[in-house]
Amino acid sequence: MIAYAPLLMGMFAGGITSETEFGEGDHRSSYPQFQGEPLRQCLALIDRLRPIAEERGMTIAQLALSWVVSRSGMTCAIPGAKRPEQVKENVGAGEQLLTQAALDEIDTVLEKAEVETPRSMPMRIVEVHKGARGRLGVLEMGIKLRIPDSVKPGDIVQMDIVTGEIIL
Repeated sequence: MIAYAPLLMGMFAGGITSETEFGEGDHRSSYPQFQGEPLRQCLALIDRLRPIAEERGMTIAQLALSWVVSRSGMTCAIPGAKRPEQVKENVGAGEQLLTQAALDEIDTVLEKAEVETPRSMPMRIVEVHKGARGRLGVLEMGIKLRIPDSVKPGDIVQMDIVTGEIIL
């Protein structure tokens, strides 16, 4: 199992606040987790996890990455980075393994967290192509996925954020 976006597209990197405004073309503005109540809930969760990270000399990003890769069956995580210092921070997550007590403490915080996790989100189809397995739509964030015949460029569709499928 590979964890894609284990830092929730920067949310757990610590740079997003309730005042953060995403620039034009930043696909995070389309994700429900970056808006309203889900954003407030995620930020509150991060605030509850921060002392656990600080006790261990870790950043919240390092704690999150270390927790993700410690999960049973997880082979790796793809955190992404835009700057060299983010790469260094991500690598630092592997320098200190979390003890079972730390993992239990994090799991307790997560179990008590009230975080809405919307299952779908609206996405604009910017291009349509014929592929070997049918029609492919390119989402505004660059992701390609199979689409029904009725979908055309410019349409806004609901995408299941777990499976990546279009919901009709």
